[in-house]
Amino acid sequence: MSRLKTLATLRTARTFILFAGFIGSSVVSADAAGFPISPSERARAFSECAGRYSAVAEHERLFNGVASEAAEHRRDLFVTLLDAVLPDAIDYGMPQEQTMSWRIEAKAGHARLLSAAVFGMRKTEAANAREAATDFIGNCDKYILGS
Repeated sequence: MSRLKTLATLRTARTFILFAGFIGSSVVSADAAGFPISPSERARAFSECAGRYSAVAEHERLFNGVASEAAEHRRDLFVTLLDAVLPDAIDYGMPQEQTMSWRIEAKAGHARLLSAAVFGMRKTEAANAREAATDFIGNCDKYILGS
């Protein structure tokens, strides 16, 4: 088998293994927002989740080192999922740089929510920010089997 065929086979197998949990969690969870169908939609979902977990890791580093490590591990998992779908998303027509843009925007937005949740001057504003941050992370966790 040629080297290109071997790499394509390995990429397909890796994607299948990673998505077994992704698809399973989407089917099992009736309240899931929906499975991202196109390769670029999956790349966006995984990029945004990696960004959100980056923000959580940095935020938790200020308050709870153990939670920070758990968030870093979850971020790394989403980066691995992104790496698995990225070649297909690029083949689908998505610019490679787009995923970093999504990741940075999600990280910045989530960091603002976490900051408002902890340091917000108004109780309702802080509670709304905390709820939104929890919902965003909950949506990311739906993509992972066993979450």
